[in-house]
Amino acid sequence: MVNGVVTGSTRCLSVVTPETGSGRGDASTTTPPTFNSTLFDCVQQPTTVAAALISAGTNNTTTTANTLALATAPSTALANFVNGVTETARTAVDPTTLGSFFTAAPYIGAVRNSTDNWWRGWSCGLEAVTC
Repeated sequence: MVNGVVTGSTRCLSVVTPETGSGRGDASTTTPPTFNSTLFDCVQQPTTVAAALISAGTNNTTTTANTLALATAPSTALANFVNGVTETARTAVDPTTLGSFFTAAPYIGAVRNSTDNWWRGWSCGLEAVTC
């Protein structure tokens, strides 16, 4: 995961070693997940195994509160995914180095700010307009 914001979960990321069939990811696989420029804002800190995976990447945090809900946005629903000051302060990485499928953006998260509306046209109900 690169340039992400993870919020709304008790623990954000739960990983066990070895996999127990509990529905959690397995950190002992030959290619464990990687995280770069990802802000994790959760009620509880990740488990020791998950924290090690997060810290193995670059520019990640598990101790910075997100400001998504505080972002200036035209509706309450938009405020749940529009970047606030905390997200804007994080440095994004270039995901095109992982594959040409990705598009580089100079910010983390889904939506840069309240004037960014790239999602219009395929999403409905996020703002107070008729779809």
